[in-house]
Amino acid sequence: MGKSDSPGLIYRNIVVIISILFILFSIAILSAGIWFFIERNYLSSVTRSDLFNAGSIILFVCGCVIFIVSFIGCFGAYRGIRRMLLAYFGINLVVVILAVIAGCVAAAFHGEIGSIVKSNMNETLITRYRNNTHNTTLNRIVTQAWDRMQVRLNCCAVEDEGWEVYQQSSWYQYKLHNNYEISKIELVPESCCRRATYDWERIINQRICQTTQGGPPKTSQGSPNHFLNYDGCYNAAKKALSELIWFVFGFGFVLAALIIGGMVSAICLAKKIKKAQKEKVIGGRSPNRTPGRRIHEY
Repeated sequence: MGKSDSPGLIYRNIVVIISILFILFSIAILSAGIWFFIERNYLSSVTRSDLFNAGSIILFVCGCVIFIVSFIGCFGAYRGIRRMLLAYFGINLVVVILAVIAGCVAAAFHGEIGSIVKSNMNETLITRYRNNTHNTTLNRIVTQAWDRMQVRLNCCAVEDEGWEVYQQSSWYQYKLHNNYEISKIELVPESCCRRATYDWERIINQRICQTTQGGPPKTSQGSPNHFLNYDGCYNAAKKALSELIWFVFGFGFVLAALIIGGMVSAICLAKKIKKAQKEKVIGGRSPNRTPGRRIHEY
């Protein structure tokens, strides 16, 4: 059997190829974590939850771990270093166990987390939105986060067609009790209004969007208000988060298959290396014939 037909060489090539795929996967995970942290960080302020930032950090850390482990596997397989291959196998086994545990916990608390997030969104909108923002830093941050979310996700308030919650807010009540003319009071902020497709700064019809009394946003009944966003931000945020989750899950299935293949190939390659080293010692030759160089003949 020639060198190219050696089972050890086949295992080595499999581990190297899988490790390279892992490296590409880790870069995708790192990018997703950074993007989500920068682009969707307002969700944490609105929901009063660190869940979203924690998810971004977890993605970033996972990407780094996968990159390092992949390098260990690739280098260990190429140079024939048995200890590195065993470390590669062991770390991947831990990753699989932790992934299963995390998935079970997320599934168990999914419904509870959703209800808490929705409750917190209502609370921040009613009590903190545009409420003394000049003197209260937290209220200013929450206000900016709500406005940014409503503009970016084309949504309004918490629930679908839930604009009336703004009439319970401190922002609206302040106007109501300070001699504002009722017919001219904005019922929703301008961030709830629809904008030009290619220009987020331009509101299509702000007056009708904010002050219509015979229908939305004053009430859910009446003629449709074509200049107002109807989708609630809870579902819009869930949709945005789901896009990231499906991205991770899709790669996760591929990753699971690669991990299993990599673990099997790594342990088989480690056994081949051990066997080859013993045979060379028995044959009167040291496994490390050339200083600084590992054996590739399996």
